[in-house]
Order: sequence, then structure tokens, then C-alpha cells
Amino acid sequence: MDPALLTLSLLGGFASFLSPCSFPLLPAYIAYWVGSVKETHAKNALKAGLISGLTIILGIETTLVAVILLPSQLIQTLIPAIPIVTGGVGLLLIALGLLTLMGGVSTLPIRLGAAKFRGIRNPYVQKYLYGVVYAFNSLACVFPILLMILASPLAGGEPLILFLLFSAGIAIPMLMLTVSLALLGDTLARKFRKALPYIKWVEGTVALAAGLYLLYVSLTH
Repeated sequence: MDPALLTLSLLGGFASFLSPCSFPLLPAYIAYWVGSVKETHAKNALKAGLISGLTIILGIETTLVAVILLPSQLIQTLIPAIPIVTGGVGLLLIALGLLTLMGGVSTLPIRLGAAKFRGIRNPYVQKYLYGVVYAFNSLACVFPILLMILASPLAGGEPLILFLLFSAGIAIPMLMLTVSLALLGDTLARKFRKALPYIKWVEGTVALAAGLYLLYVSLTH
């Protein structure tokens, strides 16, 4: 598999994690969940952070499987790498990438709220549902990256491998953040927050690079 697709998938996952539609809300929610262990032994805080992170990640992965992995597998099965389709998607990604870099809107007009989750008594259900909403809002906010992953089978990419890399780009920093919040407060969250102004550049660059790659594949096959 081409290393370019692998790299773009991992970067796309990280850009989705730092989506401006979701990340700014995350530290406060997780601090609410793990705040009760701040005065306990560090071992308990670590355990609480890990459980919180893994539960949220389970919700995220549920959404990613439904929105990315299953459709990608279907595309790979039903639609062979037709040059005209690949080229068309490539041109669309190039346009979306340029639009994003120029500050234009390239998001889906769909959002899910999570304010009512605090009313759910079961904390594991609460965190799982928040993971679902976090992933959905992130993907809606970085639509060009979502399209890039869905279109990767047209360029000869293996959906499962690309899905795993994309998932890692979201799951690893999410786990780091939840553990950090449990042990150290919002130290890591502040560092992640500093990267938010640049995430549109990452998103636009990834989409543009993916579009150029798909266009290249369509012209050489």
C-alpha cells in the first residue's frame, strides 16, 4: 500500500480529534467525569482516567465503524477503481482542500448535542454516548477528511488498514488526554488547545494532498 495513503489517514485522524466542533467541549466534560478522583491516590486517578478514556473510545469506534469502515468496505466491493470516479472524487477533494485553506466552510450542517448526557445516571453509558457524539461531530466538521477515507478504496487502499490508522489518530490522543486530566488536570488539554488554530491548515492540506493523489491515480491507471 502506498505510504502516502497511510500517512494521510493517520494525520486525518489526528485532525479529526482536534476538530473545532468537538475538542473545545471535551476537557470540561472529562474533568466533570474524573474530577471526583482528584483527591484520591494517584493509582485510582490513573484507573479512572483509563476507564474514562477507553469507554469514550469505544463510543468513538462504534461511530467510526458505522460511518467509515462499513461504507469503505462496501465501496471496495461494489465499485472497482474506475479512473473517472477516482478522478472526480480527487477534483472534489482538491476543491474542498483549497476552500478549507482559504477559510471557507467545508463542514456538514449536522451536529449532535451532548448537554443532556449528564442527566444519565450510569457513568459508563454517559461516556460511551459522549464518544459517539464526539466522533460524529468531529467527522461532520472535517468533511473533506471523511470523504478522503471513504474514497481511499478507489485508489487501491485497504479500508481496514486505513481505518485502523485513522482510528489511532483519534484514539491515542483521546486516551492521553483523559489520563492527563485525571492525573494532572488540564495541562495536556491546554497544549492540545494551542494547536486548534492550525487544524484547518492540517485538514485542508490533507484533503488537497489526497485529492492530488487520487487524481494522479486516475490519470495513470
